[in-house]
Order: sequence, then structure tokens, then C-alpha cells
Amino acid sequence: MRPQIGRQLKDIDIATVQDLVQLDPVVVARRWSVVLERTVRELQGILCIDLENAPLPIQQIACTRSFGHPVTEQAELAQAITEFASRAAEKLRRQKQQASQILTFVRTSPFRRQDDQYSRSIVLPLVRPT
Repeated sequence: MRPQIGRQLKDIDIATVQDLVQLDPVVVARRWSVVLERTVRELQGILCIDLENAPLPIQQIACTRSFGHPVTEQAELAQAITEFASRAAEKLRRQKQQASQILTFVRTSPFRRQDDQYSRSIVLPLVRPT
């Protein structure tokens, strides 16, 4: 739950799940969001999202960065790629997912002169999802 919604609920003396269950879902939808309304309905025992309609796992993870300056040294670029691959792996582990391929790309700023543009990418398939 967003901190802002949590504060608003506390302001109207909603401090426990039991307090939340007693709210009118229609009022909740009008005042906050349909997501909180569905939460209230689910807590009241009304099925709102059946398992067949549950969101699918994320199919892509991206970790990208813009540098504040042109990168001209291979070591700096390699360090950045290593860092972002590590971040992507952390996200993957948190989601208890596996990757079957890795895409790495580099490109110059779109704000540079047109004749100075550089863009390359490579997709590395993994032998088995990991």
C-alpha cells in the first residue's frame, strides 16, 4: 500500500485489517482506487481476481543508465555493464525467475550530432535458463 493511502486511512481511524474489512467498497473506490476496493472486497470474502486472471510473471528485466559524460574507456564501459548485469540478476532472484538470454546494448546520446551516432547490441542466449 502506498504510504499516502496508509496515512489517509490512519487519519480516518483505519488501523487494522478488521477496520479495513468494515469499509464500504464503493466508498473506497470513489475515495482511493479500484485496487484498494478489490482488496477490501477480497478481505470480505468476495473473489475479485481468480487465478486464471492473475498477472503473468514479468517477461523482461531492464537495468539501464545514462552517463553524464561520453564514455571512451573500455574499462569504464565494462564496469558499468557488470554492475547492471548484477542488478538485473538481483531482480531476477527476487522474483524467483530465470533468464534464457541476455541483451546488452550501448548507444550514444540521441542529442549528439547525427554523424557521431553509435549503437550496438548483442543477445546472448544461455545454454539453459539460469
